[in-house]
Amino acid sequence: MKSWVVVALLVVLAGNAWAGWDDVVAAYQKGNFETALREVRPLAQSGDARAQLTLGFMYKNAQGVAQDYEEAVRWLRLAADQGNASAQNNLGLMYAEGWGVKQSSLEAMRWYLLAAKQGNVLAQINLGAICEMSLCLEPDSKDEYHWYRLAAEQGHPVAQYKLGQILRDGKNYVEALRWFQLAAEQGNTSAQRILGLMHANGQGVVQDYQEALRLVSLAAGNGDVVAQGLLSGMYWNGKGAPSNKVVAYAVMSLAHANAGDSSVASMADAGLGAMIKEMSPDQVATAQGLARKMQQGKPIEVLDAYLKTLVLE
Repeated sequence: MKSWVVVALLVVLAGNAWAGWDDVVAAYQKGNFETALREVRPLAQSGDARAQLTLGFMYKNAQGVAQDYEEAVRWLRLAADQGNASAQNNLGLMYAEGWGVKQSSLEAMRWYLLAAKQGNVLAQINLGAICEMSLCLEPDSKDEYHWYRLAAEQGHPVAQYKLGQILRDGKNYVEALRWFQLAAEQGNTSAQRILGLMHANGQGVVQDYQEALRLVSLAAGNGDVVAQGLLSGMYWNGKGAPSNKVVAYAVMSLAHANAGDSSVASMADAGLGAMIKEMSPDQVATAQGLARKMQQGKPIEVLDAYLKTLVLE
């Protein structure tokens, strides 16, 4: 989400220029925040909403200035009161988190709604998330489907994934598949993984284990530890590719190494313990060597190279 927030701000910055604004945009895009701060402050003080938004954002994120949530709120509110949708969304976030203001879900909702009704995609996602937790507090706040769909139609991959989840839960598999596909094409690893499961289960599409393996591999290669666990299981059980205990163990080791303290780590640990009981010492040694190489490089490329050596044999 953070990268989308930065992109959204840069889009705001790149609008119609006026005296001094080009310097702000150029400095900000280069990460020269001290210069951007020096150039943007007089514009914000003169009452320009975009400059006020930018200054508030910089105080919020400690860009060229010490982090100061109260000062961030002050500048964001000035821009939000002028109807700037990005400022309204960011002010909603400040209220939601209690940063620089007393925490208030009601105030957060109010500002998110103002921004979302102007088409602000991040505010729409924030509203979708709040409604998903059954915390919608405004009479006209709609529901999560409404807000995720609006954001999804604007092309945001998180919203597309969330919309796909809602549709899949409602067993509208064909429509869910479409939204997952759009999110997956933008690199959303959760969508890539779920698409793989849908192909494996024949949900909204003809069952195809090879396509499932490709999609789960894609998510696993992009760092999705759940997908790495699933990929291990597919190789162990021969779904989409011939059964290969060495590969299964190596991929499960990768998931274990990447899972940190999450529940995936304990599941991966249990999986490794079960696998090792059915493998020879040579297989385990080969798998551990492969796992080390996968952890040091691009895992799926390393795996593909290993699989090619088996074909040549």
